[in-house]
Amino acid sequence: MGESVVFETVRQLGRDRLTAHCRLVVSGRTASSAPREFPAFDSDREILDHLVGLGGTDPANPQPGAHGPVPARRTYRAITRYRPVPDAVVDTPVLCPTGDGDPQVAPEEAAAWKSHTTAGFRLKMLPGEHCFLTDHPDTVVRLVAECADAGVGGR
Repeated sequence: MGESVVFETVRQLGRDRLTAHCRLVVSGRTASSAPREFPAFDSDREILDHLVGLGGTDPANPQPGAHGPVPARRTYRAITRYRPVPDAVVDTPVLCPTGDGDPQVAPEEAAAWKSHTTAGFRLKMLPGEHCFLTDHPDTVVRLVAECADAGVGGR
């Protein structure tokens, strides 16, 4: 859900002409032009099972982290209700690191973020599934730092 929130924030900042120094990093979410239906869950148990399946929580102690079940439920509700503008564009460089085995976002759905920027775009496939970021912290930090320093193309 964070990608949707930050994308909409950057869109608003762009309308206010405040994006000169912005960079957008998105991961784990399909682009607006590649929408995917998100399942509606009826119980906290279904949410926890989904989080476990994505590698987002410990299967031995399936808790939605420090956020607890109520915020997790609200986040999932917001995800199912969000309706992005399919052709929305920002004038901000976009970096999209993604897991090559993410069951939530196919590589072409991640690559579709390119159509949502008039500035630079970089797709970086890394080994892993939906929660790949924690497996590659040094690489992710380097990619974000390169994006911040020189736009998405790196050095």
